[in-house]
Amino acid sequence: MERVWLYRRGHLSRRLLAGYDAIVDALCTAWNALTPERLLSLTSYPYLNQVNF
Repeated sequence: MERVWLYRRGHLSRRLLAGYDAIVDALCTAWNALTPERLLSLTSYPYLNQVNF
């Protein structure tokens, strides 16, 4: 989850927004951009697929 937060923060930081509505619009756009493919790429770790018995 931390990698998702870092991705979101990187795309929303350092922006000057005009007001509340602009903030809500930016957050909605950022949330909607988080597609299942993007979420998978942010949270997949190749070493988790290995089984070491």
